[in-house]
Amino acid sequence: MVKPIKASVKHTKMPNSTEIVQPVVNNQEESSLVHESIKEEDEEEQEQREEETPIENATVGEQTDSDAYDTDLDVEDDMPKAYTSMTGKDIYLRSCEQLGVVPASYFLAHMNNPSLNMSHHGLGPRGAKAISPPLVVNTSITDLNIEDNWITADGTKDLADMLLENCYIADLNMSQNKLGSKGAEYMCDMLMENTTLRSVNLSANDFKDKDAMYFADAFRANFKLKEFDLSKNAFCELGGEWLGQGIAANESIEYLNLSWNHLRLKGALAVCAGMKINITIKKLDLSWNGFANDGAAAMAEALKTNNTLTWLDLSHNRITGEGARLLAKGLSVNDTLRTLKIGNNPIDADGALALLRAIADNEKSAMEDLDLTGVSVNEEFKLLAQELAQRSRGSSSRHSFRYNINRTEDLRTDFDSCGMDADPMDVLQDFLEKKRLRLIDLFRNFDKDLSWKISPKEFKNGIKNAGIRMGNQQMRQLMSNLDYDVDGQINYKELLSGRKEVLLRKREDRKKKEWMEKLKRAEQERFLDAWNSAIKKATSPTPSPRGSPSGSPQVSRPSSARGSRPTSPRSTREDTPRFISGNMLVATPVSSNEEALSSNFKPTSPETKRSPRKNSNPFKLESSKRPLSSSLSMPVKYNVKPATSRTNR
Repeated sequence: MVKPIKASVKHTKMPNSTEIVQPVVNNQEESSLVHESIKEEDEEEQEQREEETPIENATVGEQTDSDAYDTDLDVEDDMPKAYTSMTGKDIYLRSCEQLGVVPASYFLAHMNNPSLNMSHHGLGPRGAKAISPPLVVNTSITDLNIEDNWITADGTKDLADMLLENCYIADLNMSQNKLGSKGAEYMCDMLMENTTLRSVNLSANDFKDKDAMYFADAFRANFKLKEFDLSKNAFCELGGEWLGQGIAANESIEYLNLSWNHLRLKGALAVCAGMKINITIKKLDLSWNGFANDGAAAMAEALKTNNTLTWLDLSHNRITGEGARLLAKGLSVNDTLRTLKIGNNPIDADGALALLRAIADNEKSAMEDLDLTGVSVNEEFKLLAQELAQRSRGSSSRHSFRYNINRTEDLRTDFDSCGMDADPMDVLQDFLEKKRLRLIDLFRNFDKDLSWKISPKEFKNGIKNAGIRMGNQQMRQLMSNLDYDVDGQINYKELLSGRKEVLLRKREDRKKKEWMEKLKRAEQERFLDAWNSAIKKATSPTPSPRGSPSGSPQVSRPSSARGSRPTSPRSTREDTPRFISGNMLVATPVSSNEEALSSNFKPTSPETKRSPRKNSNPFKLESSKRPLSSSLSMPVKYNVKPATSRTNR
């Protein structure tokens, strides 16, 4: 007889407020079966509850198995996210908070525009550090203007690191920011690796001669930059030598501004030697550099072979009429230059006319605009310019020619020149030499009354009867100069003394002319030696060992194929891992520990003395195979994630 099973009822309340009645069995075998069935039902119910539970109820910092590691595999969009993303605005506010900087409302309002103009905002080094992290993940700004913000080298480091990671900014204006030598090194290290910048303005940043070697290295390595402005700095002769080597090696820059520097003597020759070899620069500004006549002669040599330059500014360079005549030799064969600005130089009318004649005689000349502002020209220049303009309008091969001047001097005839400008005693001596007359014969011809004295009336009639071209003012001047005893008449002895003075002066003039010719030949030889030396340095440049280009020994760099970039000094330095520089927000391991998280965001004081630069780019990913979006992921509200995915560089 089977004993009845005594069972008690156990009520289990589920989350959906339904009660499931489960029997409690006393028999051991049957109870085990019942427990197994109940266990299976509990597992099914547990799985159902996990599927129905919303992800918002998860604990902060809790992760699923799929979130425990980084992967490049695509994740379905409908999968729930275990974190949220920080926008550029959030990053900027967080940076300002850590650095103690007041957020700039203009930056917050315009950080998603294609062009951001933050000039004259007084950012300073801390402000530059604050805007750098949000610019790393920004994909909207292509034109960044931070002119006149006193960023200094301290803020330049963070901006340079940002530009190594940002692949959208193409136009950069960092002029008037007191970058100095250290800032020049940071920017040039960045330019050696950056491939997105097309226009860079670094004018008025207190760069010195020694800083030019950094830019020379950047010129050699960067093949993407199109416009570069280094005006209003302090590059002198040594800096010009470095820049000349960089210009010769560069194959991408089309506009270069070196105005308002001190590129004189060797510096001017080196820059012109670089232009003789360069094949890309189309617009060159060399105004306010003190080139003088040697610089004009060097530029003439460059224009003879350069076939890419179309716009040249040589104004305010102390070029005289002789320099203009030397420059004309280059214009006589050049067929690409369209605009020449050479105004505000001490050029005489003959020098200006020589420039115009060289352009007119060159049938292949492409000159359209000749700027001679502040240069005196004569009537002959104006007539030739009008003729050239008419010829250019009537010819299909020539462009329309125009010129700009401020002052005009009328061309005087030979008669006017002799009667108004020449020394009257010189005119008298030239007449005697031309007619092969003796002075005594001329005196007797003038002395009609045979008194051996010539009165003013006799002197005037004698000059006119002899056909000597001399004006009334010149006659009065000659009478006054020859009347030594001031008796109102000229005797033969006074006339003879006046002639001897003229002959002595002419003899001194001939000696002086011979000496000037010798000096000119010596100057030409010196110029040729300096020019050949500059050409030699430009054609076979030696990479900078961060020293003098002509003094200390050089360390040669192995040649590389066009388009490849030499290894940057940054890549050869020892890695120094750190989470933050200044206020740079960077990738940190996912952690729920708030203390560890806050320590990762601890900024470095800008006043702290900076250790040597050792590949400490805070924006650089730990693994080049990981995209920026995954490396910047952080748990919940501290997560940094760009709005749109970026292509791996």
